[in-house]
Amino acid sequence: MRIKSVEIKNYKAFLGTYKINVAGKNLFIYGENGSGKSSLYYAIKDFFQSSMESINLDAVENIFVKTADHGKCSIKVKFYSDPTDRRKVKLTISLKYRQGRPSTDYTRIEQNQVDLILTYGGKKIDKPHLFLNEARLSAIAISIYLGMIKRHPQGIPCKILFLDDIFIGLDIANRLPLLEVLKTDFKDYQIFITTYDKPWYEYAKSYLEGAEGWLTKEFYAQETKAGYEIPRIESNTDFLKKANFHFNNADYKAAAVYTRSAFEQAIRNYCKKKRKKIVFKAKLKDYTSEDFWKAVGKDVETATKEDVEKYRDLVLNPFSHYNTEKHEIRTELQGAIRTIKQLKKELRAL
Repeated sequence: MRIKSVEIKNYKAFLGTYKINVAGKNLFIYGENGSGKSSLYYAIKDFFQSSMESINLDAVENIFVKTADHGKCSIKVKFYSDPTDRRKVKLTISLKYRQGRPSTDYTRIEQNQVDLILTYGGKKIDKPHLFLNEARLSAIAISIYLGMIKRHPQGIPCKILFLDDIFIGLDIANRLPLLEVLKTDFKDYQIFITTYDKPWYEYAKSYLEGAEGWLTKEFYAQETKAGYEIPRIESNTDFLKKANFHFNNADYKAAAVYTRSAFEQAIRNYCKKKRKKIVFKAKLKDYTSEDFWKAVGKDVETATKEDVEKYRDLVLNPFSHYNTEKHEIRTELQGAIRTIKQLKKELRAL
């Protein structure tokens, strides 16, 4: 059993009704601080907690709810079945449990703790919290947490794993292996991941692209006319789809910017995938799309290459800047969007 959708009404940060469709898939969320990430976590938590105890939703109702709508706070979750594989996870951390026992005066429990036994270079480390850096401590803590989840018998039809910004203490070298563990060893769980780290979110989104059973969404804090903020949820984060949206609404400058972003994303990802040789520059901000296009252009069809170069000069560069002498021509922009779509198709096939 997996979650199909979550509908939240007037709960914490969510003013009004929000329906978040996840279609039984895992969900990776980017969200600004205050955009509602943690509110989504607590909504799902309270929903399941309500099966064991009474939850007073009035206490967590959004404070800006109109008087007539007080008492209508709700959380609705829809499910459907989805059979999945089960695999075992390997624990490489040595743990020792000290059996709890009553004190001599029977007023407290003594010991009753788990010791972490760590060796480094063949030597035992007596105080791991002083010896290890933050990233390694975080990795060990997460490993213990996930390991205990796997070992703890859970005979329940819906298994949810909600990880709220747990990647922050890890570097990329440890984040990607953790993503791989979640993908391979927690297939019987529906996973929700949140982060406020946009570069990491974009990196992970590229890493998960094409992976079965994953979605990505973006949460933003949107200011209302009354001056307070409410969540705005973006499900369509594909640059070309955004370009088409703005194109159809006659916002040609925005459409050109998203088309240019789609072009830059496609050629950078391709260079990374194919390990293309790029001129070295000390700072990432000094790279231009031309640096990547030089390595990519020779791999695509001649007609596509010529079209890309034509529309870069006609549309992608001039439309993205303020220029009163350049007309924003609809047909040129439409051709640019079509060309970048074809470029992405060819790069995926290579």
